[in-house]
Amino acid sequence: MSGPVALRITGVGAITSIGVGAVQTDASLRAGLSRFHTGPWQPAGEPVTMALVPDAVLTEAVAHVRQRPTAAPGDWSARLAALAGLALADALFERPPQRPLALMLGLPDKREGVTLPPDAALWTAIGDASGIAIDPGRSRSFASGRASVFAALAAARELLQREPGTTVVCGGVDSYAAAERVGREDVDGRTVGAGAPCDGRVLGEAAGMLVLEADPQRRGGVVVSAIGRHEDPGHRFGSAPAKGEGVSEAIEALRAEREPGRFATVWAGIIGEAHEAKQWGVAQLRHRELLPERVRLEHPADRLGDAGAGLGAMLMVDAQLRLVAGRCEGPVLVWAVSDHGPCGCAALHLDATGATR
Repeated sequence: MSGPVALRITGVGAITSIGVGAVQTDASLRAGLSRFHTGPWQPAGEPVTMALVPDAVLTEAVAHVRQRPTAAPGDWSARLAALAGLALADALFERPPQRPLALMLGLPDKREGVTLPPDAALWTAIGDASGIAIDPGRSRSFASGRASVFAALAAARELLQREPGTTVVCGGVDSYAAAERVGREDVDGRTVGAGAPCDGRVLGEAAGMLVLEADPQRRGGVVVSAIGRHEDPGHRFGSAPAKGEGVSEAIEALRAEREPGRFATVWAGIIGEAHEAKQWGVAQLRHRELLPERVRLEHPADRLGDAGAGLGAMLMVDAQLRLVAGRCEGPVLVWAVSDHGPCGCAALHLDATGATR
């Protein structure tokens, strides 16, 4: 019996606090740029450091979502759709689809108390913001936070296994640009600001998109050769002991699909808190034959902030761009951890027989 199909990434797109598009975001990351600033909300009178996309970038896209010129980026649901729409348009700029496409999208975790629009309304809103039609019957959302992109990847692979000649877009979007979200994170002591503890993170927002195909006749570009996922009972809010095993178990699941070889570079879902750092430490110890001591480590959250479900997708987007440009060695491991248990990873490598963006 043949194993899962390999996913070929044929395009990427993004919108972040440091870039309008995937290419600009990657250039900003390589230059060491960030756009951290004091957010507009100050719980308990204390400033909170954030990394938000400037409102001016989103205003027109939000207006398309709301279909009225007075719409403001302060409308959180419209902002989420606008972020996703801009990233989707970026990913498909060179190859606009001829028919409605299937979208597998990671979203904020519902267990964080966010109110998400119904899928049908979300697909319409993202379509309005991007100018690209989405097929609601073949699209799915995964509201599980940072690691949701790996659930979305797995669903995209299942669809491409059934329909190998089609194109699927997979991604993630999230935004902390809401007073209630900032307030909850501040009460939990997880924000960064004046007088804040070191074990906190900058609250951000982002969207990342991957255009995927599974045509065995196509050559070149970056291939997602394996995906690993795990539900960690010892997650940040769980009742089980926090052993830090989530990433390690996800890598074990990845290896069960396909042994990837020794990784040269890692895109890590480290966000500035001890929880994820512990996860990475355990994974390095248990998989030392795959993760050499001197493996190159990239952790974009130190420039983008914690962009939730958008961060996991952005790790994939940036790894793809660096591999294609020859700015990192492969194979690459990408991993991320959600607050309420989901952990995921993916193995990427460059198919040197050709080149695709």
